Amino acid sequence: WFLREIYGERFAHLAAAHHGKNFDLGNPAKNNLLSRGGAEWKKLREQVILEVLQSISLTPGYLPDLPDDIAEIVSGAVIIADWISSAIDKPDGSSTDECDIAELVAAAGFSSCNIKTGMTFEDIFGFQPNELQKRCLARVRTGTISVIESEMGSGKTEAALYAAYKMLESGDANGIYFALPTQLTSEKIHSRFNDFLEKILPDDDHRALLIHGDSHLDWRLSEGNEDGHDTHNRDSWFQNKKRALLAPFGVGTVDQALLSILNVKHNAVRLFGLSGKVIIIDECHSYDNYTGTLLKKLIRKLRRCNCTVLILSATLTDKARHDFALLDKDPDGSLLPYPLLTRSNETGGEEQIIFPGSSPKRVGVKFSDEASAISVALEKAANGEQVLWIENTVERAQNIFSQLAAYIDIEQLGLIHSRFPRCMRRTNENRWVEMLGKHGAAARKSKGHILIGTQVLEQSVDIDADFLITRLAPADMILQRIGRLWRHRQFDMIRPASAAGNVMILTDGEFTVPDKIGSKTFLPYDAYYICRTFEVLENYDSLLLPDDIRPLLEAVYRKRQESGYMQMLKRELDSKIETMENLAVLAASKYDKTGDDDNFSTRINDRPSVQLLLLKKDNCGAPLNERLHSPFLDDPIILSASDRLSISKQIMHTMITLPEDDSALPYENFTVDFLAPFIYTGTGEFHPVRAAYLDSDGTLLDRTGNPLPLMWHDLLGLKKFKKK
Repeated sequence: WFLREIYGERFAHLAAAHHGKNFDLGNPAKNNLLSRGGAEWKKLREQVILEVLQSISLTPGYLPDLPDDIAEIVSGAVIIADWISSAIDKPDGSSTDECDIAELVAAAGFSSCNIKTGMTFEDIFGFQPNELQKRCLARVRTGTISVIESEMGSGKTEAALYAAYKMLESGDANGIYFALPTQLTSEKIHSRFNDFLEKILPDDDHRALLIHGDSHLDWRLSEGNEDGHDTHNRDSWFQNKKRALLAPFGVGTVDQALLSILNVKHNAVRLFGLSGKVIIIDECHSYDNYTGTLLKKLIRKLRRCNCTVLILSATLTDKARHDFALLDKDPDGSLLPYPLLTRSNETGGEEQIIFPGSSPKRVGVKFSDEASAISVALEKAANGEQVLWIENTVERAQNIFSQLAAYIDIEQLGLIHSRFPRCMRRTNENRWVEMLGKHGAAARKSKGHILIGTQVLEQSVDIDADFLITRLAPADMILQRIGRLWRHRQFDMIRPASAAGNVMILTDGEFTVPDKIGSKTFLPYDAYYICRTFEVLENYDSLLLPDDIRPLLEAVYRKRQESGYMQMLKRELDSKIETMENLAVLAASKYDKTGDDDNFSTRINDRPSVQLLLLKKDNCGAPLNERLHSPFLDDPIILSASDRLSISKQIMHTMITLPEDDSALPYENFTVDFLAPFIYTGTGEFHPVRAAYLDSDGTLLDRTGNPLPLMWHDLLGLKKFKKK
């Protein structure tokens, strides 16, 4: 209130934001001299301001000129300066000189990166650049947005990283943040990104910090140091949820970057952390209208913050490309070339760079029912082929696995989805990547396999399939799944003679009576675009990739007039899109109360997901506040206040993610107060963690021993069933 009288409303709000929330500066009950301590306190405040201005060589009456684009970055910088200076350990009244300040800033990890100069693409990655990567060799200017559209597996990641290297080398960027859609995708890229940094940085320099909602469990913090600073780890000061984006190099979810524009506490710190960096946004086609609206707001703000933005995707529509590139000129309806590199500048001007894609690949397309697909999958595996089967829901994936398990050696069958505990998911995914990934030649030669999974197999796991079976999904998702076919061409000489790299698309006869299709028929996808996809794909008996990618996407997603049941589906979808976009605008608004980033949604479906802790029945008789007996660990987790980080990690790695359903897992029937010292368990009505006991027959029980409509199976994971 005092600062507002001198410097105005905006400056006062920036000062208030230092505390991490918005203040009602217009409250007349509190906005008076008496409530601020009276005349003597006013006099002291004026004296303090005068001394501050003199100490930094500014004249009395100085009025800061903060443009809108700069104000939030300045606010973030001020907050960080205060956090760093809080580490000063000197008696009151003693002075702090430039050397003290330099030591504090360096100890916090803020230092220039020692980029090795003059490195070629081959020096960094070990192979010659392809045509896409050559186009990205040219220097990218600060403030530009580059949208790279190229087929799956074409080397977009390396192209973006080399462009980022050139920005670092020239001093036009101060770091890199690589943003991906999920925790799993960010973890997969993290090691590749660190390999890149090891080539361009000295051995003792920064490395990439993994940044997502649970990554803090793997940060190497110093025991006994409450600030987390480790003199042997240059990035240890950044290992804090609010400070993580300040690290010069980070790999994480796009959600962490989105928190910089949402109305959450200390969002300005995150925005300051992103400013001046190269921001790489991968798989941007995978976001719904809620997250997509936020992402466009983020990109617009990043450009104003002197960032360089690189957007990567194999399956963007022309409208999505236009929106993400922030182009002023509307699409004219013509089919653009593919692949394509689009660059836009600060004024919305557009530059299109066309380059040749990889050699065309013909993929046979056939629609089928489930029973026929099971027969084909078994036949292909018997012939030594590697079969990938992708379902749209966990329940369907579990059902297909159960049917196939009756006919094939269980060692040849795999299942990957989210309803396994994290420790089992990691082991399972690593096993299948070893067998079907780029180093899996021996496993491929030995026998055929069938791997079943959900959407995680579209983009997160590096596997190569000889044959694909997929449930009908939107066109861009189908194309992403096809990208798993014949992914590693070094295997072409050892594939079985029957392998042709084709796709079988499953439908259950929903289109025989089209007017009976409802908006929820194809969940989790929108029925309207599923119908459009079927309508287009049923005219194809094969796809030529990458040539058919653009025409297929535009045929499915371009706006058109509808009638009949399609008009009804489109109307419902348009209403849903409008709601999601309005919610996104509200989430980024500063007119509401500042939220806590632990329960603020960057995805429209964040809130319904919970983490489930399974324990052996009655916890083997042990008190819940002393030790936890997990069915997934050999030894119990001993709860000790002196080892909270290790305990948190053990607990989280045994958790199972599943949609929230209070009727299946009512929180009141098994409260988790005993976990509060170690993990975030929610506040008020928000309960993101649940618990249950596991009976000997696999049934889940609440705390009093009553059965729940959930079962655990070692091969299937967590499975729902209906009470009789």
